[in-house]
Amino acid sequence: MNLRDHQSVLQTSLEELQEKLKLLETENASLNKELKDLRSQLDAAKRTYDVQAEMVNQLQSNISVLEQDVASKDKQLVELKNSLTKEEEQKSHALEQSEQQSRNIQSLEKMLSSNTEEINKSNEIIKRLQNEVKSFQTKAKLRGQVAAEQERLLVSKDSEIQKLNVELEGVKSELSDVTKRNAHIVEEHRQVVQNLTEAQKTIKSNEAT
Repeated sequence: MNLRDHQSVLQTSLEELQEKLKLLETENASLNKELKDLRSQLDAAKRTYDVQAEMVNQLQSNISVLEQDVASKDKQLVELKNSLTKEEEQKSHALEQSEQQSRNIQSLEKMLSSNTEEINKSNEIIKRLQNEVKSFQTKAKLRGQVAAEQERLLVSKDSEIQKLNVELEGVKSELSDVTKRNAHIVEEHRQVVQNLTEAQKTIKSNEAT
C-alpha cells in the first residue's frame, strides 16, 4: 500500500470512529437519563415499600440491566479511545514519511545544483578549446578530440539533470498531497478527541448525579 492509499484508509477509519463515538455518546446519555429516572422511581417506591414491593423489585431488576448496559458502553468507549490512539500512531508514521520525502527533495536539489555547476564548467572548457583551435591550427586534431569529449560529457550531464528535474517535481507533488492529507487527518483527530473528552465529562457528570 502506498502512502496515498494509506492516508485514504486513515481518513475513512477516522470518519467511522467519529460516527461510532457519536452513537455511543447518544446511547450512553440516554441510558444514564433512564437510569437516573429509574433511581428516582426506586427512591419513591422504597418510601411506600409495603404497598409497592413488587414494583421495587422490578425497578431493581431494570436498574441492574441498565447498569450492565452502561458498563458495556463504557467498555466500548475505552476500546474506541484505544483505536484512536492507534490511528494517531499511524498518522505520526505518515508524517515521518513526509519528512523523509522532504529530505529526499533537498538531496535532489543539491545534486541538481552540483550538476549545473559541472555543466557551466564544461561549457567554459568547450569555449576555451574552440578559441584555441582557431588560434593554433597545428593542434586542431588534439583540441577537437578534447572538445568532442567535453561535449559528450555535457550531453550526458544535461540528460541527467532532466531526469533529476522530473524526479524532483514528482517528489514535490507527492509531498504536497501528503501534507494536505496529514493536515486533514490532524483536524479530524482533534475533533474526535474533543468529542471523546466531552463524552467522558458527560458520563462523569451523570454518575455524580
